[in-house]
Amino acid sequence: MEAVVAVNSKKRALVIGGGGEIGKAIVAAFVSRGFHVDATFTEESDASTLASGDGFVLDVTKSERVTEFFDRYLDENELDALVYNAGANRSALVVSMTDEDWNHVISVNLNGAFFVTRSVLPHFLARKSGRIVLMSSLSRSGAAGSAAYSASKAGLVGLSGTIAKEYGSKGVRCNVVAPGFVESGMTAELPAQLREFWESNCPTRRFCTPAEVAGPIVQLCGDDFTFVNGAVIPITGGLEWLP
Repeated sequence: MEAVVAVNSKKRALVIGGGGEIGKAIVAAFVSRGFHVDATFTEESDASTLASGDGFVLDVTKSERVTEFFDRYLDENELDALVYNAGANRSALVVSMTDEDWNHVISVNLNGAFFVTRSVLPHFLARKSGRIVLMSSLSRSGAAGSAAYSASKAGLVGLSGTIAKEYGSKGVRCNVVAPGFVESGMTAELPAQLREFWESNCPTRRFCTPAEVAGPIVQLCGDDFTFVNGAVIPITGGLEWLP
């Protein structure tokens, strides 16, 4: 009698930026929907904590390192979905923002997204299938004290729309999610008065949870929204910046 070989039919997702509350929630959401999930981190100690798949250390700001990583990774794995969740912010008014702070934020948030998506696109095109989700923000339309962050998050919308138009006919979909205020280490540092102000101006009267960000991301990477391409999905509870 011939042996029956079990075939692993799980879809595979890669989360760029698996640390922090949102990254962990995205990984958990993929796992709960039956995906095999790998993730990248900035520190080896964080990469070793990933229980659902393989954790890798990756500096997304270095084009050559991103290329080398994907050459190895895609040689060994068939990838179905990519989420770019790596992010950085350094706050300052435009007149006082340094070159270093500007370049760091743009390098992580926008350049890194370009390096990563450029590296994975040939794989998706060869498979005639691929799902990409980029993490933008409510701040994409501008936010006082966050020039580099806002510019980078707006740039992701343009990058996603371009990928959607160039490769939608080839089976590759690219979309953006744009959260507002999310319960995280970053928002935990907000002064109580400022937090109360934004909560009171949000129609839902609260901040978003990381799981509420992760849910739409995983849905966009599945088979339920196959005609959604080049979209920007706000996850803000109805909040928009006040004039």
